Amino acid sequence: MATKTPLSLAEFLALPEHPRGLRMELDQGELIVSPPPKYRHTKVATSLFRKIDAFVTAHGLVRFSLRKPAMF
Repeated sequence: MATKTPLSLAEFLALPEHPRGLRMELDQGELIVSPPPKYRHTKVATSLFRKIDAFVTAHGLVRFSLRKPAMF
């Protein structure tokens, strides 16, 4: 049985962007690759964001953003 060598954060950050837009993340040294979201997923997520944002704005609540989280 083959064993996997865990990736360091530096090795992960040195990886090139995936040409087909696959999402890559590092979980405890393991590289996890996921396909990009489909059109319907993006449409639903955008609609949900707009509704939540409208509610938050109308009620003077804390605003949020869809920016990418910072790397630690």
